[in-house]
Amino acid sequence: MPAFQYTVLAPGQGRRQGTLEAADAASAAASLRTQGLFVLRLVPQQQAQEEPALLHRPVEPLAWLRHLKRSQRTLRTQERIFLLEQLALMLRSGLTLVQALEAAAAESQRPAVKQALRRVAEQLQQGRQFSQALASAPGLVPPFVVQLVQSGEVTGQLEHVLAQSAEYLRRQAMLRGRLASALVYPAVVVLVAVAVAAFLVLKVIPKFATFFARRGAALPWATQLLVDLSGWISRYGLVLLAGLVVLLLGFLVLRSTDWGRLRWHRLLLRLPVLGPVLTTAAMSQLTQTLGMLLHSGMNLLEALRITAGVIGNRAVRQQVEQAAQGVLEGGSLAQSLRGRPVPELVPRMVAVGERTGSLEEVLEELGRFYDEQLQNHVRRLSAMVEPVLILVVGLLVGFVYFAFFQAVIQMGAIR
Repeated sequence: MPAFQYTVLAPGQGRRQGTLEAADAASAAASLRTQGLFVLRLVPQQQAQEEPALLHRPVEPLAWLRHLKRSQRTLRTQERIFLLEQLALMLRSGLTLVQALEAAAAESQRPAVKQALRRVAEQLQQGRQFSQALASAPGLVPPFVVQLVQSGEVTGQLEHVLAQSAEYLRRQAMLRGRLASALVYPAVVVLVAVAVAAFLVLKVIPKFATFFARRGAALPWATQLLVDLSGWISRYGLVLLAGLVVLLLGFLVLRSTDWGRLRWHRLLLRLPVLGPVLTTAAMSQLTQTLGMLLHSGMNLLEALRITAGVIGNRAVRQQVEQAAQGVLEGGSLAQSLRGRPVPELVPRMVAVGERTGSLEEVLEELGRFYDEQLQNHVRRLSAMVEPVLILVVGLLVGFVYFAFFQAVIQMGAIR
């Protein structure tokens, strides 16, 4: 019977290490959990090695060039969801993995994706594992799905892992859709309002000013204000535009660095209205991802490393990486997660999960809680933003029209 080397957290005793004989990794993990222990690391004894330190990924300014080359063989989110669901369904129906991949390749409409799927099937026929074959075809699935597939191969739950990955990707797509619906609509309304007001101020009002000047009549105060504004923009518009371009380029350069991106993401989380929405979205992503990875049988350190790579907000990502380092040094996950920008509710609930040995269930419940909270935040944000936008846009456009028609009325009086 094979032996496994493990590292566990024992309630009230801290971290423990040892070896255990079991039929497979899943049986070894189940045996440890029945003793009230939380598994941090579990590997075959002959493959045991020290966990690597978690390092920040270096900045790669030209990484978009490689991404551009891979774009033709990179699946979109909905295509990835369909592929994973399709594979899970065909495996449940009794098809082999090679047959499922060949069927998926035959249905694909994109030649590059079709070729990538067939290459994965060929590698399986040559004796490689599915996770290794997927890893050699970047763009088909996210890296964390490859890790999940590897875990599913060990535990014999590949169909379940594929379906679980598809469901996770669907929830994340819905999360991004909610955020986009809450943020894009106000931005579009503001841009349209500013464009209409700018057209009136720069094109229409100056013509009235020229007409009034020829007749020697004084402009109404509102019209004169807009004419002065139009003249100022005409004189200094290029300088203003150049300054905005320089500021934008400086911001983009600063944001391309780890330091700048981290500060920017911290600032976003502290904004009065948008901050709570983004924090809730990050916590939903953190708890759902970590809970799913642990539920699939992955050890805690590996799950934290993958979760950190999935989270988009760099401030939250840094906190998760620090938590992984704290766990590696023997601390509890709850204590390691404590601190901004993670809300206090998360480490408190995680502490309960660690004490009771039900961390996966607690994290999944937290994920559902934050998902509901995010929906409530988005609804409140939409309900609050729309009246404010109507008021601001109405005042802006209304003042321009007031000045416009005041000039028209005065012109009629002069005639």
